[in-house]
Amino acid sequence: MADEVEWVTGRPASGAAAEVLLGLRNTFSDLRVERLRVKWPRDDDELWYVKRSSRSFGVQFESRVDGKPPFLLEADGDVSRTVGDVGGALRVLAFWLRTERAVTSDVRLVQDLVTRFPVFHEAYYGHAFDPGEVLPHVIFWDVAQTVVKAFVADDVDGLDWRAVLEFLERQVCEGDREVTTVIVTSFLYYLPHPDKVGHDIIEHLGSAMAQLFRGIRPSG
Repeated sequence: MADEVEWVTGRPASGAAAEVLLGLRNTFSDLRVERLRVKWPRDDDELWYVKRSSRSFGVQFESRVDGKPPFLLEADGDVSRTVGDVGGALRVLAFWLRTERAVTSDVRLVQDLVTRFPVFHEAYYGHAFDPGEVLPHVIFWDVAQTVVKAFVADDVDGLDWRAVLEFLERQVCEGDREVTTVIVTSFLYYLPHPDKVGHDIIEHLGSAMAQLFRGIRPSG
């Protein structure tokens, strides 16, 4: 991502973008910040590349003119997200910078889920006492409970449980064994039984997950 353009250190940020960088510097003592070099000021896209000097992984974020939000956040590996405020940008960027490392695919599943759905941050940090120790099966038990509660409440302002199911369906369809094992044994298995509130969520599973569900719970 950063190798395709020319970057320069030492150029100050302004506005909300400066607040994001200050927050990151206060969080990571080894932070390295570079800004996209442009020939003419009118061409400045307010684009920043940020990494920790001890790691190769980097993130970039782009603001509007004068450092104003919303911010377009991107991470190595073609992950992107748009957030509308300084706090949201800090949470996502700090999470990406803190947790990126050589990980197994099931841990990557958790990281991608939490990045996509910030409501699961609490479950992630509650079960990751050490940033290097992530317990996907434990976290996904919480994910299952949260998704079912959102389904029962059906609150338009709450968690988009349909989007979570679609995210998990895509993960299953990619065919990674570790990822599928976590979703089957720690999400699908713990969905409500026929005599429990929320069991109807089964009807909203994608075709791949529905087939896996029938394999472990043929009676529903």
